[in-house]
Amino acid sequence: DCCHSGTMTRDVFGDAVRAAPPDKRSVTAMDLPETPADTRDIDSEKLSEAGWLEISDSYVVVSGCRDNELSHEFPKQDPDNRNGALTHFFTEALTRATPGTTYRDAFEYARGRINAKWSDQNPQIDGKLDREIFGVKDIEPIRYVAVKSVDGDKVVLNGGKAHGLYPNSQWTVYPPGTKSTDGVDSLAVLEIEKVGALTSSAVVRETHGEVVPMSRCVETATAAEKFQLGIDLSALPEAQRTALAGGIEESKLLTSDAVDNALRVYVLEPRSSAGPDDPVPQVEKVDTPTFAVVDNGGQLTMPLHPVAEDGIAKTLVSNFETIARYRNALALDNADSKLDVEFNLYREVDGKWELANGGNSVFTEGERLSIEVINNESKPIHFCILDFELTRAISGFYPQSLTSEMLAAGKKLELGREENVTAYMNPKEEYPEDRGVETLKIFVTTDESDFRWLQQGATRDVGLSALQKEFMAAYGGPATRAVKIEKKKASDDWKSINRSFHIKRRLV
Repeated sequence: DCCHSGTMTRDVFGDAVRAAPPDKRSVTAMDLPETPADTRDIDSEKLSEAGWLEISDSYVVVSGCRDNELSHEFPKQDPDNRNGALTHFFTEALTRATPGTTYRDAFEYARGRINAKWSDQNPQIDGKLDREIFGVKDIEPIRYVAVKSVDGDKVVLNGGKAHGLYPNSQWTVYPPGTKSTDGVDSLAVLEIEKVGALTSSAVVRETHGEVVPMSRCVETATAAEKFQLGIDLSALPEAQRTALAGGIEESKLLTSDAVDNALRVYVLEPRSSAGPDDPVPQVEKVDTPTFAVVDNGGQLTMPLHPVAEDGIAKTLVSNFETIARYRNALALDNADSKLDVEFNLYREVDGKWELANGGNSVFTEGERLSIEVINNESKPIHFCILDFELTRAISGFYPQSLTSEMLAAGKKLELGREENVTAYMNPKEEYPEDRGVETLKIFVTTDESDFRWLQQGATRDVGLSALQKEFMAAYGGPATRAVKIEKKKASDDWKSINRSFHIKRRLV
C-alpha cells in the first residue's frame, strides 16, 4: 500500500500521501554490483499489465495506486498506527467477507470507497482475482459492468465504447459481489443515455433497492443501435446527399448519425490519376462522376457505381444493408455461454494437417482445408456452420440443408479429411481483388433447431430462441428503433465461434 507500487517503496514519514522521491544515484554510488548475482531471464511479453510476472494460479497482488499516482493516508487515525487508504478499506472488506467472497469482491469494495474520497487514486489488482479469499476454490462471476458513481437517479458505469456498450440499452443492477443472478433480487433497472470511451451515463428506470458504487450491472435488453451501420454522407454534394438520406432514414439497419466503423460515401469526379490527398486515391482513373464507398480504413467496400446509373440510390442503400447484415451476423456472440464446444480449422501442408485458427493463415485457391467440431459437453449439442464469403454473401457450409446437425456428448466431427474440401475464390467479376478474408462461423445451441431461418426474411417473433431473436435483429433490423432485444434465459444457451483465413488467387 504505497505510491509507485511497482517498486514497493513507501515514505514512513509521510502523512497526507505516501511518496518517495526517485533515487537518482548510480549503481556504483549505491555500492551495488552492476550485475545481480541471482539473474533470471524473464520474457517481457509474459509480464502482466502492472509489470508483475505472468498471471498464474500462484498469486494475487493488490497495490495502492497506479505507478504515476499517489497513495493517500486514511485520515483521523492514531499517528503511531496509521494505515494507507487501501489498507484501511481492504481490511474492512476482509472483516465483512463470508464464504464465497473472492479477492475481486474485496478489492472492488475497497476501490469503490477510495474512489469516492480520492478520484486521483486508482488501486490495482493482478493475479487470480476470482479465487475465494484464503482458499483454493475459483468462483467465476457473472459478466457485468460495475457502477462507478451514483447521484440521485443518475448513474455512471465503468464501461463505455471500448467495452461494447450502446445508448438505449437496459441493464439490471444487482448488489456488489453478486456472482449469479439466480434467486437474487435486483436493485434497479438502468437505461444508458450517453456512452463515452470508458464510462457511460445511465438513468434509473425502475427502483427496487439502493444502488451503490460497485453494484454489478447485467445487460438485459440490447439497443437497436447495436445493429445499425453508420453511413457518412458529409463528403457528398447536396443533391446526392439528399437522394441517399431518405433511403437510409427508412432502413432499420442504417443510420446517418455519427457512429464508429461507419462507411463514408464519395463522388469521384472524372480524373486520369489520383494523388495521396485525393479522396479514394487507390481509384486512379474515373471517366464519369462515380460513387465510391470506403470503410474507416479507407478500403473500398463495394463496386464503383456511376452517379447517373438508373436507380442508383436504391442500389446503394441495398448494398449498405447487405454490408450491415454481414457485419452484424459476423459479430454475433454470446460471451455468457457456458457451452464447452471446440471449433478448429486446419490446412494441409505437405500431406500433413496444421492447425489454422489464428486468422493469419493464407490458403492459395485450390488448397485443401478441414474443420473439426468437438463436443466436450455431457449432453448432445446442435450446430450449423455458415460461410461468410468475400462478396459479403452468407451461405450454408455445413450441413448443406441448413438444418442443424446433432453431435453426441463427448464426440468429434471431422469434415474435409476424407472429402475434398478446398479454398475457393469467387469469379473475378464477383470479387475483383486477388486476395481477401473469408470466415467460417459455427452456431451451437442446446436444443434442436432448424437453422434455415438464418437466411430467411421476416419471421414471427413468437417462440423464437435467444439466438434466433439476435440473428433476426442483426439480419433484418429490430421491428422498430425503440424495440430492445431481450437477452437469453438461463436454459436457452448458445455459442458462436469465428474462424477467419486469407485466400489468394492461384497464379496462372
